Amino acid sequence: MSDQTYDDVLTQIKVVRVRGPRRGLWLSVRLTAATCIVLVTSIVVYPMLPRKYSATADLLLRPTNQEGATTWDQSIRDALDDNAIQTKIDILRSWPLQMGVLEQHDLMTVSEFNPTLRPSKIRQIAADYPWLSAWLPPRRSDVALTESTLANRLVVKRERKSYLMQIGYESEDPQKAAMLTNTLVDLFIADQVRRKRQSHEEILNSLDERVASLEARYHRDEQAQHDFEVTTNLVHTEEKLSMQQQVLALSTAVADAHRRWVDATSHAEMLLAQQHGGNVDNTSEALASPMLQRLREKLVTMTTGAGPGNAPSSATTGVLAYLRQGIESEDQHLVKAAQNDVAVAQQAEASLRAEIAGLDNRLVIWSANERKRDDLHRAVQTDLDAIAGANTRYMLEAGRGDVLQTDVEIVSRSGIPDHPSFPNPLLYVLGTITLIVLLDGLMLIPTLRAAAARAR
Repeated sequence: MSDQTYDDVLTQIKVVRVRGPRRGLWLSVRLTAATCIVLVTSIVVYPMLPRKYSATADLLLRPTNQEGATTWDQSIRDALDDNAIQTKIDILRSWPLQMGVLEQHDLMTVSEFNPTLRPSKIRQIAADYPWLSAWLPPRRSDVALTESTLANRLVVKRERKSYLMQIGYESEDPQKAAMLTNTLVDLFIADQVRRKRQSHEEILNSLDERVASLEARYHRDEQAQHDFEVTTNLVHTEEKLSMQQQVLALSTAVADAHRRWVDATSHAEMLLAQQHGGNVDNTSEALASPMLQRLREKLVTMTTGAGPGNAPSSATTGVLAYLRQGIESEDQHLVKAAQNDVAVAQQAEASLRAEIAGLDNRLVIWSANERKRDDLHRAVQTDLDAIAGANTRYMLEAGRGDVLQTDVEIVSRSGIPDHPSFPNPLLYVLGTITLIVLLDGLMLIPTLRAAAARAR
């Protein structure tokens, strides 16, 4: 290496040694200035930030059964039911409750909650340029804006997995925050009672309608039973007894008529047999017939003659033939009379049996009507039992006051907060330090990149 080159290298080294401290000093001055600017700005801005106060009330949820009463079993069964907790939170954020708080405190006139009382600068500028207004979103109603702002100020927190909830509002006025929170608690409790009362009244109305329906059905069934009894004469209970007695009497008469028919048949057959054998004269009917006895006596007298040695004449022969013909006619008449007695006895028995059959048919119909009446009576009794059960249920439901208790207990109402929740001094300091670190880091990036380039 020549002497000139060596001198040039030494000169460059001296220049670098002179520039290095100068750059480091300039960098330190810049970092210190940036840090001071951020600190001074933070100190100046902190007192100017709007203070927001958060007022909270503590609510304890109590699980209830379907009838609205609080039970230990229900509490165990529904323990840590996140769905039930979320439902209560949604009710707290619901439109009716928020509107109730809004109306009670006339928040439409408070600029903190009604953004329309503080017009937007952008909309004021856009109003002068119609073409620009078309690109802006449509303006919401004052009520909707106020309700949305109020809902956004609502804070609902749950203590881990317990039933304890903290609810409250944020406001620039600590007293207003407490008043809004307590109003929301009162409205929430009132809404709980109202919904339970409405549900209870709906149950009572349903039970009342059921009782009325059952009573109407009972009157219809009872009238149907009465009309059926009157139509079928079941109201005359002695009529059935009379028919049964008639059946007993006719049964005895049928037995007697059958016995007479058997006797008459036997007697008629006997007379017919004796007539064929010529022995009718010895029967009781022949002996009891005066006509037959006179004819036979006349025949015997004329046959034996008036005395010994008298011969019968032709006239006597004709009389004898006439007498014999009369005797045969009388014998035939006796047989015919016996056969007529058989027919009469048979007809009498058939008539009695027909009458018994008619009574039996009436008794069968009577029994069928009694069974149908029993069915109608059971229907009426079922209606009465149903009415009694419905009235009992109605009385139990009407007398239950525990169904109107809320499933929320107020552990503590909101007090007036004594320190703001925003800004938080600790978070403000941490944010300031973070900003300083980021700003200084950005300023160091070019120096670090140059150092890395020289190292390569």
